[in-house]
Amino acid sequence: MSDIIRLLPDSIANQIAAGEVIQRPASVVKELLENAIDAQSTRIEVTVKDAGKTLISVLDNGNGMSDTDARMSLERHATSKISSADDLFRIKTKGFRGEALPSIASISNMRLNTRSSSSEIGTQIKISGGKLESQEPFSTTQGTQLVVKDLFHNVPARRKFLKSDRIEMKHIIDEFERVALSHPEVHFQLNSNGNELFHLPKTNLRQRIVAVFGKKYNDLLVPLNSETQMAAFSGFIVKPEGARKRRGDQFFFVNRRFIKSPSLHHQVAAAFYELLAPEMIPGYFINIDIAPEHIDINIHPTKTEIKFEDERAIGLLLQSAVKQSLGMYSVRPELDFERENSFELPSDIKNSLPKPPSISIDPTFNPFDQGKSSKRQIAATEQFYSENQSKLNYENRNEAVSNKIIQIRRKYILAPADSGILVVNQYRAHYSVLYDQILERIERKKQHTQLLAFPESVSVGHRDVENIKVWMDIFSNLGFDLELFGNEKFVVRGIPDFAVAKNAAELITELLSAAELDKKNLSQAAVSLELAKRTSIQTGQKLNSTEMESLINDLFARATPERTPDGRLTFVVWKSEELDQRFKH
Repeated sequence: MSDIIRLLPDSIANQIAAGEVIQRPASVVKELLENAIDAQSTRIEVTVKDAGKTLISVLDNGNGMSDTDARMSLERHATSKISSADDLFRIKTKGFRGEALPSIASISNMRLNTRSSSSEIGTQIKISGGKLESQEPFSTTQGTQLVVKDLFHNVPARRKFLKSDRIEMKHIIDEFERVALSHPEVHFQLNSNGNELFHLPKTNLRQRIVAVFGKKYNDLLVPLNSETQMAAFSGFIVKPEGARKRRGDQFFFVNRRFIKSPSLHHQVAAAFYELLAPEMIPGYFINIDIAPEHIDINIHPTKTEIKFEDERAIGLLLQSAVKQSLGMYSVRPELDFERENSFELPSDIKNSLPKPPSISIDPTFNPFDQGKSSKRQIAATEQFYSENQSKLNYENRNEAVSNKIIQIRRKYILAPADSGILVVNQYRAHYSVLYDQILERIERKKQHTQLLAFPESVSVGHRDVENIKVWMDIFSNLGFDLELFGNEKFVVRGIPDFAVAKNAAELITELLSAAELDKKNLSQAAVSLELAKRTSIQTGQKLNSTEMESLINDLFARATPERTPDGRLTFVVWKSEELDQRFKH
């Protein structure tokens, strides 16, 4: 048998390494930004074209490189960061493997301009598909500029898996923000297709967070500072009122390197226990300073996952630090009173107190009412919890239904049915009804915008402004009247007429947050569903009998009343036979 195992050429080996390190244009931006930070740069400018597919340029004013070092930086596993195996556990820099530049060079056309402080003239290297084309003296300022063109031009299989420019640009912004947040002392700039997206002068962490995510964060940030023998924790946590239902503003850095850690996130969430509803996720910007020998960052090519020598201890210390900050800044009461230990005011004092103004609910209930009878009975539909396929109908149709419908815990509506007891989730039922009617309005182009008496100005981050530009047509179709002002503000002039009870700025911010976190599946229908959820009857809202009856009627007028548009149950039926069985003994 002939020998079949052979060494791969460097060009193929570099492409294989690139498959691990460089997954998309954002990966190139991340690696080049980290190189610039390691070079002790104080100013970094990133420029991309066509979401990095056509061009990526990173220019810094760092230490630069000599002619020889510039050439060596393009060789695999050539690095200035480590010289022995022990150094792997003393790493303080962003990069250390020596894989990034040769990997990028192997799948692009790359140009490297650099000059060190000790050189009067710099050098320029051109390399295409991993092959050196030229190296020659070049007049340039101190620092380095790396220009990457035609990414994946020689790996068409990888290029075809890239997403739309919008999605790829979102990933680039994510990587840019992570580095910018971990190094507020550095001036950063990001340009895309000739437009300046971010201009972030050097500052402190608080102001960097505000510059990236918007002025609303200025009043939401709670300082975090805690030092222990094992690690030091610093940064900011977001007050409970700034929490969101989906992930987005959660940032962990270890020795100023961005990481992902579900276990540490769990510890922060535990510190917010009883301050947030179960579905809400706290925001935070936390750096953990720890001796390099107590962590291992050499476990993942992108270095976003690390191992702690004692992760459980670090997690508990983190939870304690977050709790301490919440208490110190009066976000968490120092004393937690259990409900059963609370006291009631004497009835004579309680009765003498002024009563809060009552809030009445529109008895017509349905904001899209088009003349449907408020007394229309439930249409016959398939009963899903019964083998004999009996129909779900109100019991004793001739009697007043309103006397038989009740609300439980301001969450569920109970009504008699021929086959048993109908239990409806009021929140799910209502947002399902609203969703259908919103889509119907869009289809018929009959959206109605309620102009605000006083337009509301909203300060946001660069990310939200860019998203509004992309999604302007979607919001317009829903009935919103928005106008952008610069890179950090937009004005709400009108909202859909069925959403007048909501705070306009808050509603837009919530929709932007939801859309931002689900860009992959973003569509008119997806945003319509989010709008329906945020303007519907909520759990905890009291309904009168007329409103409950109207809601059930509208629910069963839907094509699929048993499920919400996103597939969740809207009602269940307790069959009479099941109840009889329960009371047999």
